[in-house]
Amino acid sequence: MAASIKYRVFIILGFLVILAISGVHFASQPPNTEIGTPPSQDQLLEDYEAYIGEKVGVSGTVVSREPLIIRAEGTYGDEIELELVGMDSEAAIGDNLGVYAVVNSDGRLTVINSVHKPEQAYWRTRVLSFIAGLLVIIYGLRHWRFDRSRLTFCRRNSPLRLRTLTGGDDNA
Repeated sequence: MAASIKYRVFIILGFLVILAISGVHFASQPPNTEIGTPPSQDQLLEDYEAYIGEKVGVSGTVVSREPLIIRAEGTYGDEIELELVGMDSEAAIGDNLGVYAVVNSDGRLTVINSVHKPEQAYWRTRVLSFIAGLLVIIYGLRHWRFDRSRLTFCRRNSPLRLRTLTGGDDNA
């Protein structure tokens, strides 16, 4: 029995190490427009001139409507303000815009495609995701239990009820 538990722990740890290594590998891949990963605001912050005439994908917060300017933040907190041309948008100041655009030499981006995300959409998405996560956890706790002796999850014979946990009568 003990050998079985050690084997399972070894397998789980090996899987987690492989997962971590592959995550680092894929996260460190450079942009490649041929396979659909255009440069982002991080690359524009590093060397704007190198991407003139190239297609980029950037996102940022609207800071001005006339002209339409977004402030894009890089991974390390650096910021760049980019003027967007060729785009009709109802974006308000504070909204988030994601654009696929061509870099111009005059510091502007000619927009090819865009996604407008209103400011309140961020919080609505987070709240709904939190509620969905809670429902999944509650369902899992009701129908499954953890068997510490075998280090596995086992299905319960009958779902766990709140009355059972509080000591109330389940037949009432």
